[in-house]
Amino acid sequence: MVVAIAWRSSREPARVALYDLAILTKGAVTVPIYPTLSVEQAAYILRDSEVRLAVASTAAQVAKLQAAAVLAPGLTTVVCMDPRPRHRPGQILAMADVVTAGTGGSSMVGRRQDLPRRGPGRGAR
Repeated sequence: MVVAIAWRSSREPARVALYDLAILTKGAVTVPIYPTLSVEQAAYILRDSEVRLAVASTAAQVAKLQAAAVLAPGLTTVVCMDPRPRHRPGQILAMADVVTAGTGGSSMVGRRQDLPRRGPGRGAR
């Protein structure tokens, strides 16, 4: 599995390093989504890496990932590091929810299928 990490800036390296270590510990690979990338560039990385799960540090990064999900249909789950994401329920997961689910061993990846998608003619990857 490949997990994308979209963070705000270099001011939060400890938190990003902690999530990166957790992802690697589970046998997944991390792919960075830098804040300076456009939606199209982020979508290219997500699509090319076949990312299904992305972790975002802020609501702005979540919004970028949601926009990129239209062009990268493999992205099914977005987790926000902010304690209370400001989006419609069900679109993204809060990190606290993932931590809670992790203590019970359940997998949340792929359970959220309501990110924006293209219509029926979206084409193959």
